[in-house]
Amino acid sequence: MNIELSTSAEAAPFDLLDVLVQNRKDRNDDRSLLSLHFLGQRGPRTERLKMPLLTWFDAHQLQSFTRQLANAASRPDKCQMDLPDAGLRLIATGHNRRSIRVEPMPTSPRRFAPVTINGTPSGLRDYAKVLYSRLWEAFCRG
Repeated sequence: MNIELSTSAEAAPFDLLDVLVQNRKDRNDDRSLLSLHFLGQRGPRTERLKMPLLTWFDAHQLQSFTRQLANAASRPDKCQMDLPDAGLRLIATGHNRRSIRVEPMPTSPRRFAPVTINGTPSGLRDYAKVLYSRLWEAFCRG
């Protein structure tokens, strides 16, 4: 995909290879959730970065965000979406949206190191299309 993913906790970024979306059941209240994992390569090692579990509402918001990123017709300098149940804020910035930042919302009870996804505009559009499709498949599986 020609995209790098980095966190403030890691010294070197890793090359994003794929994104996995899987259905999960919450053990506490038996509701359906989605897990999102970024698979990447850092040197000879393959690594996995797990994001907080998403409710169906958050997954729908994420899908809307990816649709905005994949849409070549609209190119504002900044695109932002909140996923309140997961406590995430997604921000795409820069000329032609060359960067996506995933950070905790100020009201989020969970704290984590912000994640930055960098790539070319076409690479990020391709990534957004792949994630959109994977979310759609998860919605169809229910």
